Amino acid sequence: MRHHTARLLVLLATLLPLSLVAQPFEGTIHIKTDDNSLMYHMRDANVRLDIPGDDGLVSILLNRDSKKMVLLIDSEKLTMELAFPADEINDEMNDSDLADYSKSGRKKKIAGVDCEEWRHPDGSRLWTPVTNRFGALFTPNAPGMSDVFADFPGAHFFPFEVTNEDGKLVWQVTQVNARTLPATLFQVPEGWGTFNFNFNFGN
Repeated sequence: MRHHTARLLVLLATLLPLSLVAQPFEGTIHIKTDDNSLMYHMRDANVRLDIPGDDGLVSILLNRDSKKMVLLIDSEKLTMELAFPADEINDEMNDSDLADYSKSGRKKKIAGVDCEEWRHPDGSRLWTPVTNRFGALFTPNAPGMSDVFADFPGAHFFPFEVTNEDGKLVWQVTQVNARTLPATLFQVPEGWGTFNFNFNFGN
C-alpha cells in the first residue's frame, strides 16, 4: 500500500479532471501537500493547476473538450504540450487495492465543505465531499481512464484530505474560493516560446 499511496499522490499532483459535474464549481481550490502548496482553478471545461517552486511557478492547463495538456514554465516564458499515456497508468494501477476502502461513518467539514471519511485496513484515510460540486480528479468516463478507479466505492472522488498508512497528512484542501475566473487564466500567454520536447507522464 505504501507504493500505491506514492503513486496516488503523484497522480493527484499531475492529473486534472477530464469530466465535470452538471453544475460545475467555478473558482479556486487551495491544496496543501506534504511538501508544497497548490492552486487548482476550474471554469467550465477548463482546469489549471499552479505549482510553485524554487525556480518560479509551473502551471498545467487542461481543456476537457480538446483533451490536451499544456505545461507553462513561468521563469522561462515557455510552453510545452504534454502527452498523457493513460494506458500505462491503467496498467500500473490495476493491481491497486482501492476497493478495500470503506466508509467509517465519520464526517467533518474541510475548508467549509461537508466531507466523509474512507478508511483502508492499512490505516490510510481519504476524505471526500458528501455532495460533490467539484468534479473528480479521476473519473470512470474519462477517455483512457476507465479502469483506474473502477473499484473505488466512493461515487465522488475529489480528495479533500489524504492521510497515509503512517498517519501523515499528505494532501489537504485548505480553502475553497468560489469566484468568476477570467478566460485568460486558462490560455497560453501571448509571446511565450515553445519548448520542443516529447514528454510523457509515466515515462
